[in-house]
Amino acid sequence: MDFSDQHRSYQKQLLLYNRHLPYAELLEDESRSLFEDIKQNLSIAVQKKELWPGALYWTNRLTSYIRVCGLHFPKEDHIKLVHLVYKLVTIPDLEPPLIRTWSTLLGTLLKKWRLLSRDDLILPWRPLYTLVKDMYHSEHKQIKKGIYLKETVQAVKGMLSHVRNYFAVESTQEMLDEWRPLLCPFDLAMVEGLTYLHQFLPTLPAQLIGDHGHRLWFDELIKLWLGWQINPALEDMLINLFARLARHNIGCIDWTPYMNQIFSRILRSFHIPVGPKELMSEHNHSADKEKDFSASQAALLIVSLLGGGSPAQQCLDELMLALESCYHPSNLGHHTKRLLDFMAGLAVQFILRLKRERYSKPSWLPEVPSHAKLNESDIDCFVKCLLPTVQLAMFNKMTALYAASTFHNLALIRSDLVLPRLLESTFRGLGTVNEPHQVTASLQCVAGVCRSLLNGGNGRYTEGRKHVFSLLTMILPGIDCNDHFKTLFSLIVMKTVAEMLPMVDCSSSVGTIEMTEEEKELCLSTGQLEDLVLQYFDRCFALIENIAMEPTTAMDRTGALKSDKLENLLCPVVSFTTRMLLQQCPAKLNEVILEKVFQFATSHVFESQVSGKLCAEICGSVTKTIGGPALKLFIHHCTQVIEHSLEDPDQVVSEHLDKELVWNIQLLSQVVLVTDDSLVPYVQDCITCLKRCTKLKSRNAISDIGKALSNILQSLTSTNPKEYRCLQIGYNVPQHLYIRDWALPADTKELKINWHVPSHEELQAAERVMSEFLQPQLDSLEEFMRGKSMSRDDLHQSLEIVHSVVTGATAALPPWKGKQVEGSPSSLVRMERENYITSLQEIKFNNFSRKALAETAHRLTEYVLQHHEDDTKSMLCLIKLLSTLMLNFSVSGSDIEEKKQSYRITKEGLGDKLRRKEHLVRSLFIQRAFLHHQLRVAERSMSTLTDLHLILIKDLAKLSISAYTEVRVSAQDALKNCLETYLYSGRMVIPDILSLLNNSTAISHDQFKGALHVLLLSPVVHVYLHNWAMMKQTFITILQAGHSEKPSIINLLQEVLIAVVKKYETFSIMFKVPDGCVQAAAMLTGPLSSEELVDGDERLQKNNAEASQDYEDVVNSLSDLVTNEKLLWRCSQMATQFLTILVRHDYMFPVKGVRLLVRCLVHDTLNIRKIAYVANLLLFQQMKRQHIKTPVDIRQQAGVELPTAILPGERPDNEWLCIRDDSKIPRTAEQWKNFVFIDKTHWGYYCWPKTLYTYAPASQQPKMQRNSEEMCEGERAVMEAFSSQKFIDKMVEYLCFEENKGKDRYKSDKAVLFKELFRSFGNSFLPLLKPHLERLAADQQESNQRCAVEIIAGLIAGSKHWSYEMQQDLQTFLTPLIRKVMESVTPETIDDWIACFSDISADRDPRRLHWLFEILTDTSTARLQLLQAALAQQEWRVPLLAHRVLEYIKGYLAHPFKSVRTQVAQLLAQLFYQDIPVVQNHYNPKREDFLAYIMALLPPLDQLASPHHEEILRICKTILIWLTCSSQLHGGSKLFGMLATLLPLSTVEDDEEIGPLLKAACASLGHSEVLPAYVPVIVGAMKKLAESSLWKVKVSTLQLLQIMVFENLFVFHSQEAEITELLLLLMQDSQLEVRELAASTLSGLVHCGFVRNLPNLKASFIKHSRIPLPKKLSGVQQIGMEALLVKRHSGVLGLAALIGACPYTVPDWLPEVIAEMAMHQHDPAPLQATVKKAMSDFRRTHHDSWSEHKQKFTDDQLSMLADLLAEDIAWYQFVSKLKYNTNQQWCQSWFGISLGLAVVQVKNGCPFQKKPKEATLHMEAKHLLETERVDKHSNPDIVGDERTLEKFLTQMASIRSQQTAEKTYEMQTLYGLKAVDNPMLSIGFNPFIALQHVVLNTIGLSCATIEDLHRHDSSTTIERFHCMEDSLVAVFKGIIVAEGRLVHAGDFVELLCSETKYALFLTSCQLETGESFCVLQGYDEFVVNSEPVLNDDHETKPRIPPCITGTMFDLALVPPTIQAVTSFALSWQYSI
Repeated sequence: MDFSDQHRSYQKQLLLYNRHLPYAELLEDESRSLFEDIKQNLSIAVQKKELWPGALYWTNRLTSYIRVCGLHFPKEDHIKLVHLVYKLVTIPDLEPPLIRTWSTLLGTLLKKWRLLSRDDLILPWRPLYTLVKDMYHSEHKQIKKGIYLKETVQAVKGMLSHVRNYFAVESTQEMLDEWRPLLCPFDLAMVEGLTYLHQFLPTLPAQLIGDHGHRLWFDELIKLWLGWQINPALEDMLINLFARLARHNIGCIDWTPYMNQIFSRILRSFHIPVGPKELMSEHNHSADKEKDFSASQAALLIVSLLGGGSPAQQCLDELMLALESCYHPSNLGHHTKRLLDFMAGLAVQFILRLKRERYSKPSWLPEVPSHAKLNESDIDCFVKCLLPTVQLAMFNKMTALYAASTFHNLALIRSDLVLPRLLESTFRGLGTVNEPHQVTASLQCVAGVCRSLLNGGNGRYTEGRKHVFSLLTMILPGIDCNDHFKTLFSLIVMKTVAEMLPMVDCSSSVGTIEMTEEEKELCLSTGQLEDLVLQYFDRCFALIENIAMEPTTAMDRTGALKSDKLENLLCPVVSFTTRMLLQQCPAKLNEVILEKVFQFATSHVFESQVSGKLCAEICGSVTKTIGGPALKLFIHHCTQVIEHSLEDPDQVVSEHLDKELVWNIQLLSQVVLVTDDSLVPYVQDCITCLKRCTKLKSRNAISDIGKALSNILQSLTSTNPKEYRCLQIGYNVPQHLYIRDWALPADTKELKINWHVPSHEELQAAERVMSEFLQPQLDSLEEFMRGKSMSRDDLHQSLEIVHSVVTGATAALPPWKGKQVEGSPSSLVRMERENYITSLQEIKFNNFSRKALAETAHRLTEYVLQHHEDDTKSMLCLIKLLSTLMLNFSVSGSDIEEKKQSYRITKEGLGDKLRRKEHLVRSLFIQRAFLHHQLRVAERSMSTLTDLHLILIKDLAKLSISAYTEVRVSAQDALKNCLETYLYSGRMVIPDILSLLNNSTAISHDQFKGALHVLLLSPVVHVYLHNWAMMKQTFITILQAGHSEKPSIINLLQEVLIAVVKKYETFSIMFKVPDGCVQAAAMLTGPLSSEELVDGDERLQKNNAEASQDYEDVVNSLSDLVTNEKLLWRCSQMATQFLTILVRHDYMFPVKGVRLLVRCLVHDTLNIRKIAYVANLLLFQQMKRQHIKTPVDIRQQAGVELPTAILPGERPDNEWLCIRDDSKIPRTAEQWKNFVFIDKTHWGYYCWPKTLYTYAPASQQPKMQRNSEEMCEGERAVMEAFSSQKFIDKMVEYLCFEENKGKDRYKSDKAVLFKELFRSFGNSFLPLLKPHLERLAADQQESNQRCAVEIIAGLIAGSKHWSYEMQQDLQTFLTPLIRKVMESVTPETIDDWIACFSDISADRDPRRLHWLFEILTDTSTARLQLLQAALAQQEWRVPLLAHRVLEYIKGYLAHPFKSVRTQVAQLLAQLFYQDIPVVQNHYNPKREDFLAYIMALLPPLDQLASPHHEEILRICKTILIWLTCSSQLHGGSKLFGMLATLLPLSTVEDDEEIGPLLKAACASLGHSEVLPAYVPVIVGAMKKLAESSLWKVKVSTLQLLQIMVFENLFVFHSQEAEITELLLLLMQDSQLEVRELAASTLSGLVHCGFVRNLPNLKASFIKHSRIPLPKKLSGVQQIGMEALLVKRHSGVLGLAALIGACPYTVPDWLPEVIAEMAMHQHDPAPLQATVKKAMSDFRRTHHDSWSEHKQKFTDDQLSMLADLLAEDIAWYQFVSKLKYNTNQQWCQSWFGISLGLAVVQVKNGCPFQKKPKEATLHMEAKHLLETERVDKHSNPDIVGDERTLEKFLTQMASIRSQQTAEKTYEMQTLYGLKAVDNPMLSIGFNPFIALQHVVLNTIGLSCATIEDLHRHDSSTTIERFHCMEDSLVAVFKGIIVAEGRLVHAGDFVELLCSETKYALFLTSCQLETGESFCVLQGYDEFVVNSEPVLNDDHETKPRIPPCITGTMFDLALVPPTIQAVTSFALSWQYSI
């Protein structure tokens, strides 16, 4: 049927997939009828004001209609529906479930934004703002008004993202006027303001809304974002807003001025660790990065900035270059996940943008301007930028999915760039045998680009198709039973290729069809296809033969799951891959395959669990594809074998059948599942055979028989596609060149899906099967129910067959129909649904119906429960049968979800996001069409609940309370699904469940527990939490149950309570339907009559009245229950919690509940009191009376004209809000009465609101002192309780109760409780509390003082609306009290007082609290923290106090106590917090003034470190703490200048505080953001520091430079030349450490692309490195030798820096640099060490890809490189001998390890061998190297060989702490370890500690513990260390890494000696070796083989495993000179 010309007025045609269903001709009429029905009933329900159930039901039906039919309705109706749903969702006080449902629906209606333009639809924004404000920042939020589930919030956010496109033009200005005043940078109101702005602001192009859009706010907000180091949560909102703006306005906004800062912000967000460890920011170490803005939003912003000549591409190149090495697999860290998200996000967003610009249909949105569109050059640059990163990320140990997705997207646009590199990596990975991760990662990535590979990259890489066959050939060996992951990914690649590749040999077409040369070559290659397919089956056969189920042992209870895991992974993939291959094969090839598979399957007998199932799946795939011929072979063979086996009578009665019989039954069960009508001729054979099989007693056999019957019926009755070929024309068309059809997109108009629809013959055959198998079983079950005896096995077998038959026949068993059960809620509209059409004619049996089967199942369930309740297997079968009859109509909902997920994954790999969805391949399109058919079948939500449905549901409910856990769990799952499907079913079940919750002896423990489990089911919870009657019944029943005190029952009751609290949403009591909703509904279908409308109003009023009464009944019943009955304390606690969640904002709480909750404040139980604090807080807020507000004349108050522009900060017009002098403080009653108080601190700071309100004078406010008659009942109950002295005394006593000693803290909810109390009742209760406050405040006990704190906080906060006289009385009472308290504040309570004053000061006009600030500003350092807390809440409004405090604390800068200085520094940070560059600061203290004051105090730089300036040093410490606390460079250049001034403190050695403080300050400021204006000044300061005479200052400067430049990489670009010049200068410093660090810094900057002038640098370094050195003359002092050496060394360091800047690549210029470096390998120290380290690092980092990298070198350069690395190769050869020739005399003990390391010292020219006393080890090592003694038989009696050592370590590990020192010594003697002579070797009982002691003994140190080495300071010890230093370091490296700890060896060895020079040596050694260890996850095995081998160039190299996993490390990352020793230690460790 042609749909294209019909109904053009419709918004969308029927969903594309509907048009390809076999019953498509019926769907147009169906959709029209359904939509009219929905529209009519929805309109009636809303006009009659029936939101529930009528409107909710029909909006859900509309959602279902859109899901099945799409937006298939006229535009007029579309617009009317949007208006109606928008009116519904913005109804005031609408309950959350309705908000959630209608928000989702509105988002769905507006999701296709192209369908409705702004000319069609305009929506108001304020109603939606009211809804969102109510959710986020409602004033009633604390009384449960704002409790919305997360799902509701997300639904509203999603809806809002679509609605904002339709706000009116003037809405932007209105929003800015509304929310700009909230943007105070220091206030939480800014979070609120930015939340609204980023969610509501339209970002439509200026072409649509002109100057009324982003031009009103863009410059303002981006300066706010980039001009201040904003909170991460706020930054996330802003970057989301700007990303959306950039996407909608490509080419319309000039982002260039902000580009550097934007990219610096993005770079900083990844928190890449930079610089020394001690200078890394704490945020860099934090694993919690959830507050950082989304990486995908950053990617969207960047992609939107590309093109049109923008510098964004250059910035992106530099960004990816800076991040590139972080993607390497060896650099895993907390940043990895975020980086991978960013990489994948860039590719996705680029594809989407390209699609928008080139492939999207025209719409009402304007196109991207032509000058801004991406051109071909832009695409090339982007792909080239991203590709190196993706290549590194593909082998990431975390996951390869990110790289696979990115490769897929990049290949869609530039396959010629992507595919060659990926194929090269893949072929290299497939060629390795010891890197399984590389293989699986490569296969994942290849699977993602298969489509681009097969279609020649859409013409860009046609030669890639030639690689398909070689790729498949290399993949096939990956199908290996020893590696199921590799097998899985190999199969996925095969399946992906098979879905798009016709397996047709086109070689015969060469010469007969005109084609290109490339096509000829490809045609000839297709001759391999047949062999490839056959090889695939051979590999599968080998897999089947070798795979086996792993046995379960007692030690491994989960062993049984291993086979299931393997089976679940492989079976579906093997089956689908096989079927796809067969689908694409021509008939002749399929015949060959059929014969091959049949021969294999029939010539083997397999076990049934794994291999048998796998083989049967393959055979089933063959029959599904080939059909009749395959069925003929398999059914004939299987039936013959089965019948022959059944001739043996023993087989019938045996539980353990013959394996051949079992295998053939299993095989038969799979092959009968076909997708066409070919089964009909063989049905009778199957019936005959299976009928005999039903007599078997084997359970496994019966299961397979049932499966066979189910599959037969499914084949005969199901509607499904017959084939999934990628071409519709078939594979036997002559003169057709199939290679041109590879990955060909389907033509949706000519799809021609070949559907199998059950024929009359098939239905007859199916009914015959039902008669032969189902009816006999039903008859026997009927006899069983009438009392005939039947064994349990027979009953279970019968039920199994019934369930299998019913499951297979569900498609032909239509649902029964009937009326909704009695007792369901009534509605004013019809609520009956018709199921969607799923066939041309109804498919059903004549003699079998679902209803009759359901009735039988019900009777059988009742009988089994009554007479066989312990037969669990039968009950489980009954549960499955009931679930099938209720929910399965050929496919279940759970199956649909699984298939959807599978389809989405497949589409990700085969889809094309760049083009339209119609660009799918045919096989995928058919899958989606079939999925849509199944969706139509399974779409049955809100089905009518008939009497029979209810009976079956109640049967499931009975089974849900079974005594057997397995039965209960299964029944509860089925019950949950049924309750979610059938309308009102939960209401009908709950009463039966609640009847089981009583203390009757007739109710068993298991039934009680089962009932509680049912109450925890989500649909049940939803029912009793959204219906007052059900809630009352449920809550009362639970509280009165009291069945058992068993822990399981108690835990379940607690879970019920938690579920109630978490899932409770405040649902409506009083529904209100505004007239706007009624009018919108009338517009949809026309208005109803006035009588109908009146009827609806009356019904609404009636329902509201009933709901009000029901609500009060719930509260009163719970209150009476707690008050009048003696409940257990646990039940009382639950009741209190239930009452608490029922407190509402819109309905006064019944007085009974008020009295009860108030009494609970003095309850004996702590938990009840804690609940009562919250409950009474909610009650008091509910009783809060509204205070009158009046508008403020701002101009009159300010006395100046208001600014017309936006000027954030302190201005003349907001000065009146600040306290700048005491004269502005009201001190008389008259002044107080007329004073304008503005409590919210954010008002007026950014700008003024349109209307500013303040509280009216007290005379206009509600009366504060009231008598009982003036109060409501609830208030009287509160007044009565708190007027009792006894009540007050008891409450205070309990408030002083200490809950957790030393852990209790100030509780704000208690303070707020008193605040609400005093606000509502004035000072009525204060006289009763005064004695307690006076007593508690003077008490030193922590809990008592905390109680006073909480009451005082509430008292002051609650007095806001008191009269002046009441305020004065309060001040008179509190002033001496607080002063007294200040004198007795203890360290334990100081935090409580801080929180107290913070709460008091929050949101209060400072002029109200002037008396409190006067107390706090008295001269006493004890109040500094309290003062800081109070001032922090006042923010910018107390400049007078801020200046006073600043002057005051200046005198404490040099305080001798560290704690005081810390408090002073923190207070300084608070005082200057308002001084930020984005706002004006005229009144508060400024950093610059304070810095000038400090600079005047400090002496010159050269005197700063003098010991005579102790006071100055203390000032410096305070300033350093202040700099650390400030953590921002926004103070300007002088802030960095202060740090620069203090850097000389690094030379202070006699003060332990200075060093850490200086490092902390450097770390804090180094990681801060730098504004562009400050960059030149900062660089100038660094240059000045570089001129310092102190080398440590230069080192600190370089460290700071490293961090600061990388963190602000793009901002510092303007100073590239100056920074490079600075580094070059420092590389020629006389101090070695400075030169090396400068070179390291330069290397890092070159690596991240900051330094770009590489040719000049290279030339300069080569020039300096060639500076000739004069020959050294003995005894002659050579003048200038040192200077020349330094200059030459700077050149060598520069070359090393260039080499180190390319850790994983080899640029074209690098070989020349390496060749130049080789010329210096024999230079004097320290040049030689620099060369060795640089080349060692180069070898380590380039090892993995050396075969690729070496192509960049010439033969001469490779020769030089080999010479540089020759020593390492010789070392490996030696260690091989050391390990395997263990019978040598020097291996007699562990002394051999040390000797081996000494050989390294000698071989590498150890600088310490020139000491006067040369070590014996060195002599022995030299002799060994000269003679290379290898005599394997010279001394066979030597003890201490490797095996003996292994035994020693094994026993050492086994006896652990039980081992004594004497036993250790005996073991040493026993095993001949003569070198170990220390009886205290057992310290720690760790073999590695033993090894440490052995080494120590080797050098002659005898120590009981390693710590004893600290006491060895003799010259003998020092000399012994001279010869063993490097050896010891290397040994400890091996030991520590072997233990899997990331511990630097140098850190450990530093413990060995307290001598400073040894610590320095270890530091330099650590730098020299460049250690870099990485502990890996996911390990299985470890193999070490150090035998040398020859590489491709016949060079000797060690065989080192590239990846040693486990708690091991990657040997490729270890310096070459210690690798073998480490492997030696590892081999011993792993053998343990």
